[in-house]
Amino acid sequence: MISEETYNFFTSSKRIKVVIAIATVVLISLMFPKGEALESEVNVGSIWIQDDLIASNPFEILKDKSVYEAEKKQVTQRVLPVFVKNNDLFNKTVDSIKYFNKFLANSIDEDILNGIKPRLSKLGIKEEDYLILKNLRKVDKSLTLRNNKGLNYLFNLSVEIYDKIYQRGLLDIEYRKINFDSISVRDGKFEIITNKTKYFDYYSAKNFVMLYLKNSFSNNIQVINAASNYLMRFLFPNITYNERMTNYAKEIAADKVSRNIGIVNENERIVGKHERITSDIKLKIDSYRVAKADEIGVWGATTQFVGKLLHVVIVLTLFVVYLMLFRKKIFADNKKLLLIAAIIVFLSFITFIVRQLNVNAPVEYLIFIPVASMLLTIIFDSRVGFYGTVVVSLIAGGLRGNDYIFSVMNIVAGGLAAYTVRDIKNRAQIYRSFYFILLAYIAGIIGFGFEKFDSYSTILWNSVFALSNAIISPALTFGLIIFIERTFKITTELTYLELTDFNSP
Repeated sequence: MISEETYNFFTSSKRIKVVIAIATVVLISLMFPKGEALESEVNVGSIWIQDDLIASNPFEILKDKSVYEAEKKQVTQRVLPVFVKNNDLFNKTVDSIKYFNKFLANSIDEDILNGIKPRLSKLGIKEEDYLILKNLRKVDKSLTLRNNKGLNYLFNLSVEIYDKIYQRGLLDIEYRKINFDSISVRDGKFEIITNKTKYFDYYSAKNFVMLYLKNSFSNNIQVINAASNYLMRFLFPNITYNERMTNYAKEIAADKVSRNIGIVNENERIVGKHERITSDIKLKIDSYRVAKADEIGVWGATTQFVGKLLHVVIVLTLFVVYLMLFRKKIFADNKKLLLIAAIIVFLSFITFIVRQLNVNAPVEYLIFIPVASMLLTIIFDSRVGFYGTVVVSLIAGGLRGNDYIFSVMNIVAGGLAAYTVRDIKNRAQIYRSFYFILLAYIAGIIGFGFEKFDSYSTILWNSVFALSNAIISPALTFGLIIFIERTFKITTELTYLELTDFNSP
């Protein structure tokens, strides 16, 4: 249990406030895009309304990430499985079977079946097969039947069979489980690419053994089956699949896939003013960002990160000063400050994740800024909710490459969402915000769309994603408010209002 003194220290200590502030600023700064922040994030089909973008240095045009990964995957799928040949296995197998042949012959002579049952069971040799081998031994011992083919003949024959199988090679994987017709076999320093059927697999080797035995034992089925089962117990693959070498071969093949599709020379125009962004132009712009990030070096990266820190500090200072001057109770409670910081970082992380989605769709409308607006309003009040909306919208806009349009639209949508839950009487009233969120987004989409000469299909497509935001935001708020109340042990005015309702259970 935490003592009251410790609890009071964590909830009111200035040191804790400093830690929360530093952690919030650093976490958000780490999510900012690397390289040159070109005014705003660009999307295919939009109009470049800034001045001509000219390359300050030559750079490679990088392939779309999904295309590049697909090409690497396609190349690696064509890499043949790598097998390694063991040239010492034949001698080891012959030594093993000779040793066991001697043991088996002595056991048969002494007729101690019960004594060698555990050894036979371990090798997988059935008792009925042993009895057949025992009869073959009797044939060897008989002077009247000395010309018959007995156990000694089988022992000598096994060496001959193994020699032929290992000379050709025995795979440790069945043909049907190898997805290629050809395989790569490493034999010492040499590598051979050949058809897999050049070698035996288990079933073709067994058929070869059966055929060899049929020619040797005049189709005596009992003897052939017993001898086959006996010989197969000592037959191990000498060409084995090597997963490590196969993966290494795949890595080499993937590394050979070109990362770029062309080059932009120094002082070459990347995109002109009022030019429509195509997929090729977007690749150039994105590649230019990466090139600038590589160009600036350690010192440039350090100064840029300091700039990102200052960017976040400037935006958050507006909110912090407001809390210090007009919401002193909130500012004094570290638990509430931690909650506000968590909401801001959470929305920043959602923005960061959405920005990684490389799809030709307005996925920025899946960043649910209105959720932060409604949560802050319900937990605290509408003014905190509105100031929080402005701060979150500006930070999210910065994370999207200083996207002005995105920030303005979300300030309006989030502000209206905050006002709709200002005088909330029950949790179901949260869903009233749906209409206002949708109205704000639609107005922004049409206004900025007409300004940029967007097509009607683009405006409609954006509106569909805005509709999903308006539907999901209230539902997400409803779920999070319950989670926040229990986690941070905060009782909102909404809870008090519900407790005063005598009709509520």
